[in-house]
Amino acid sequence: MQLEKLRSRITEFVKPFPLDELAIEAADGGVADGELIVLPQLPSELLALSGSAAVALVQTAVDLASERGAKVVGLGGFSSIIADGGLALSQPPGLTITSGNSLTTWAAIRSVEAACAKHGFALADCTVAIVGATGVIGHALSLMYAERAAELILIGNPRATEPSLGKLRVVAQDCRRHVAFRAAAGGEFFPGTLAARIVGGRVSAPADSGMTITTNIEKHLHRAHIVLTATNAVLPFIASRHLRAGALVCDVSRPFNIAPDLVEQRPDLRLVSGGLVQAPKSSVLGHIEAPDQENVLVACAAETIVIALSGYQSKHLCGRLDIATIEEIGGLAETLGFSVIT
Repeated sequence: MQLEKLRSRITEFVKPFPLDELAIEAADGGVADGELIVLPQLPSELLALSGSAAVALVQTAVDLASERGAKVVGLGGFSSIIADGGLALSQPPGLTITSGNSLTTWAAIRSVEAACAKHGFALADCTVAIVGATGVIGHALSLMYAERAAELILIGNPRATEPSLGKLRVVAQDCRRHVAFRAAAGGEFFPGTLAARIVGGRVSAPADSGMTITTNIEKHLHRAHIVLTATNAVLPFIASRHLRAGALVCDVSRPFNIAPDLVEQRPDLRLVSGGLVQAPKSSVLGHIEAPDQENVLVACAAETIVIALSGYQSKHLCGRLDIATIEEIGGLAETLGFSVIT
């Protein structure tokens, strides 16, 4: 407790600093090295800052990385959230900034697909809940599961019910537009999926069978066969009572949204590693390596490495995600030797 008090008192005087080095050799022989730049605040402390102070702090870290020779900077965790997915930052000449959210989304999708295959879940028969559907990652997950799932439950922030419901209606509209775009481009959907019903003209509004928009997890979350959660909450809020028997759960959020003792309480649940990837062999990851998981790191950090190795460029690396960019970065990651954790 005394150490925590001391840390909180000196935090405002500590600037972002480099902690350690990392090096990755890709499957094609390419090499990338870099540093971890540390922000000396916890997520709750970052959220407590004023908007301008939070952005200025992240900008200081970005500028430091640039001064130290970085060509690509990835915004890990809450640094992306408080900087509007990177859109609020100034980009120094010659530097690429990425939120890391594209590969995080791709990793979540692929991990859930692998878990469905393992446990016998047919996505086209499943109800999928997206907790945090109005966020950047949640929005992209909603679009992608509109193609794959039988039904979507889009869940927003209960602390701002009316504004959140308005944003959820926009997400639902975006889901229908996305499916229509895919169909116009020649995409085909499994019978029984939400997308197949949208194309067939049987789902035209969120109130129709197929999409539920809500801020009430107590009422609706237990209906989902598959739950993906991607919010900026700093404490766990999803508990055993919220989840149906045998549900498959993928927690992409950092800090986690799932209560830490959930596995002990509910051995029937299938928990999926959210937002984690396996790096190529012989990588040196330092402090970005996941605890007790050799060569495993969060996908937002891996995206930075993939861009550095490949030289990939896109105007969609910050802010609202683009499905094509997600798929392209995911494909590059696989080519370079990264793989999802199943």
